[in-house]
Amino acid sequence: MDYSIERLDLATDSLPPSFDTALSHWQGLRAGCRCPAWRDLDMMTLPLDIVPWCAVMDVVDGGEDYVFRFFGTARVRLQGRDYTRRSLFEFSAPDMIEKVIGELRAVMDSGAPQLFATKVRTDARRIPDMVYKSLRLSFADADGEDVGTIMTLVDYPSVSRLLYDWFGMEPPIDLIGGEFDDC
Repeated sequence: MDYSIERLDLATDSLPPSFDTALSHWQGLRAGCRCPAWRDLDMMTLPLDIVPWCAVMDVVDGGEDYVFRFFGTARVRLQGRDYTRRSLFEFSAPDMIEKVIGELRAVMDSGAPQLFATKVRTDARRIPDMVYKSLRLSFADADGEDVGTIMTLVDYPSVSRLLYDWFGMEPPIDLIGGEFDDC
């Protein structure tokens, strides 16, 4: 499997409605600061359909590691493991680690929200390529100087076999039930 990443312009690219709501909320919390403090966010103010797909990571040692503070239930199902309180480096998909670190560093460097589109390609004849968007929101560390926490919201166009294959997981039976109907 192969993938490519494109950084999108938040000002000109259309955001999924849940991203737009979350970004507006983030902007309201920062109150003129570079980025708001994590303690100021109430996740229950986010669109409830996006929370299971959220991940929140604390930046450790200036980006030497990232530890999940929150790992949504939909992500647990997709990846087959709850990574809450675990390092990003424990991910079972090495390609995913490299991809995520690149995006996290872009957020840390800018201190601002970043929007990415990831195109996942496969050689499999019957599994179509997929493009999904990720919005990464920055939150200040305790000193308010640097990015200390990053929240990721993901908008998958559909949860497909390709996603499960990327994470090395067997998809649930309800996902693959009709996959071979035309054989």
